[in-house]
Amino acid sequence: MVWVVFGLVLTVIAGTTLRWTGAPSAVAFDEIGDADAIVMFVGGKGERMQMVYDLVDQGVADAVVIPIDGEGPEWLRDTDVCGGTEVQVFCPTIEFSDTKGEARTIASLIHDQGWNHVVVVTSKYHVERAVLRLGRCFDGQISAVAAEPDLGVFGWLKKVSHEWLGTIEAQTIDRSC
Repeated sequence: MVWVVFGLVLTVIAGTTLRWTGAPSAVAFDEIGDADAIVMFVGGKGERMQMVYDLVDQGVADAVVIPIDGEGPEWLRDTDVCGGTEVQVFCPTIEFSDTKGEARTIASLIHDQGWNHVVVVTSKYHVERAVLRLGRCFDGQISAVAAEPDLGVFGWLKKVSHEWLGTIEAQTIDRSC
């Protein structure tokens, strides 16, 4: 029982702390305007990829960025998006498989392409830190769309706790791009 109470308190603190980071929060799907590219952060259980497809169908951007982590295309098993679609697709390999490494890789590609506005797609629990990290490496406009994961109570507790600790690290120990 003590662990459950501790977990709930930690979740409340984490949720509150994430709002203090100053990173923009996600916007509603229908509030997304035209962008240069849709950028998906690695992870999730398919909800992120589905959101990318929805944004492509809506015509938000003509380019999509889907980084590949060290696991290669296996995590894209339900899609052939890196093989080509009606939009230009970039699938850079990230050097370090963490949010900071992804942000660096994505920002480098954004810079090389000369883009000024990107739409970040990630899971709801990850939006604040993903935008915070990318914003440290990219000076342009970042809009974010939160994909809703299918997690149980303990899944949410685990993810929010991880994000809380990652955000604290990003705000205190490792503030670089």
